[in-house]
Amino acid sequence: MSTEIFIDKANPEDAEDFANIMEISAPQLFPEVFGPSFKSIFKSLFINKNNLFSFENVNKAMFKGNLAGMILAYDHKMKKREGWRTVKLIIKYMGFEFCKRFLIFMKLNQAIASLLPGDYYISNIGVYPEYRNKGIGTALLLHIEKEAIKAGIKRLVLDVELYNTKAIKLYEKLGFMKESESTININN
Repeated sequence: MSTEIFIDKANPEDAEDFANIMEISAPQLFPEVFGPSFKSIFKSLFINKNNLFSFENVNKAMFKGNLAGMILAYDHKMKKREGWRTVKLIIKYMGFEFCKRFLIFMKLNQAIASLLPGDYYISNIGVYPEYRNKGIGTALLLHIEKEAIKAGIKRLVLDVELYNTKAIKLYEKLGFMKESESTININN
C-alpha cells in the first residue's frame, strides 16, 4: 500500500462525502430504491449511531490529505442487531415515499447477499474518479480484510452490479469468487 494512502475511521463530518460515495458505488440502484432524496437520506443515516449506514461502519481513504474513497462494511452480528433500527430510520427519513417504494425494498432485500454467522459484508465501496487507479480501492478492501481476520471472520461477502466490470476485476484480483448471480427488476 502506498504511503500516500491512509485509512481511517469515518466521522459524522464526512456525511457529504459518504452520500457522494454511495452514489458512486451504485449510481443506478440508489436513486431507484430511495428516490430523488437518496443523498439526503444517506447523510441522515450516516450521522446516526447504531444503524447499518452509520459512520461507525465506514472507513475512509485519505490520499495526500484528501478524502479519496470510502468503504461501508459490517459483520453478521451487526446486521442482525442493527437491521431493524436501520429500517425504522429509513422509514422516518423517507416518510410516505417508503410506502410507495416498499416492493422495491422487498425485491432488493431478496437479491442482496444473505449473511451467515462468521460473515463480514462489504456493503459499499467507492472512490472519487480523480483518485482512481492509485490503489485506493485495493487499500480499502485490504484494510477490511485485515479487520475481519483480527475479528475471526471466516468469509468476506459483497454484491456488485454486473455492469461494474472494473470493480469485478479488482475483486477477482484480490481473490473474491462469484458465488451466485441474481437479477432484480425494480421498475415493475
